[in-house]
Amino acid sequence: MDSFFKDSSIIKVGEGLQDRLRLLDSSTEAPTLEKINNELINFGLTSREAKVYIHLARFGPQKANKIAEDIHTHRTETYHTLTSLQNKGIVTATLERPISFVALPFEKAIEKIIALEKERVSLTQKKSPHIFEIWNSIPPNIEKEIPIMQFQIFEGIDQAYGKMNEIPEKIENEISIMASQLNLARLDQEGILDKLLEKEKEIGISVKLLVDLEAEKLTKNMNARHVRFLPSSIKPAPHFLLVDNKEVIFFTSKEDAPRKQMSAIWTNYEVFNKALSIMFNKLWNNSK
Repeated sequence: MDSFFKDSSIIKVGEGLQDRLRLLDSSTEAPTLEKINNELINFGLTSREAKVYIHLARFGPQKANKIAEDIHTHRTETYHTLTSLQNKGIVTATLERPISFVALPFEKAIEKIIALEKERVSLTQKKSPHIFEIWNSIPPNIEKEIPIMQFQIFEGIDQAYGKMNEIPEKIENEISIMASQLNLARLDQEGILDKLLEKEKEIGISVKLLVDLEAEKLTKNMNARHVRFLPSSIKPAPHFLLVDNKEVIFFTSKEDAPRKQMSAIWTNYEVFNKALSIMFNKLWNNSK
C-alpha cells in the first residue's frame, strides 16, 4: 500500500464531515482510507479519481504538481484525472496562478455522484429503443441462428426450481417428466404440474409423466393419458424434465438430499437430450 494511505496526518475533509472523522492512528488509518477509496469506486469513480479526490478532501486545496508528487502519479495523468473530476462537478479550480484544485465537501460530492449516475441511467433508458432500432436495421450475416450448446449447473433446490418455473412458458409441443413419488410431490407443491396442465388446455401440448408406483396416489386425479408407471426394478427413479427434446433439467443428487445440497444441470446439448428422449420413449411404450 503506497504512502498515500500511510500518512497519519489529521484528516481534513469538507464541511459536515470534519466533526465526524477524528485522528486515526497509523494502525487504522490506512485500512479506513482503503475502504473509503473502494466505496467511491463503487459509486462510479475510477481508482485514480477516488485517490485524487480523497487526497484533496483530506489536505485541502493543492496544485496539480503537488498532488502528483504526493500520490506518486505522473503529472500528465494527474491533470487528466483532475479534469475528469471537474467535469463530474466534485472538484473545482481556483482563479489564482498557478491553479489550485479544491474538493467538494464529502457529502455534497456523494450527492453529486449519485445525481450523475441517475442521470446516466435515465439517459440510457431513453436511448435504448433507438439503439435497438439501429441494430435491427443491419441485415443479418447469417440466415438462421445456430444454437450454442451449453450446460448450466444448479446448487440448491431453489435455483433448480426457479429454472423449472420458466419451462411452462417455453414449451411448444411436449414435455416428458420422469420422477419418483417425492420429486413428483415437489413438482405439485411448486405449482409446476398445474401450469403444465393449463398449458395443455391452452395450446394442446403433450404432457407425459413417467413415475414410480408409489406415486399412484398423487396421479389418481390426473387424466390417464398423462401418466405411466415405471417398472419396480427401476429404483431410484431418475428425475428430469425434457422439453421438446431440446433442453432438459436433470437432477444429479439423491432425492432425499437436504434442499441446499440438491444439485441439477440444465443443458440444450443435442446428443444428451436425444439419448434421454430415446430412453424415456422406450420406457413409456413398455409401461402401463
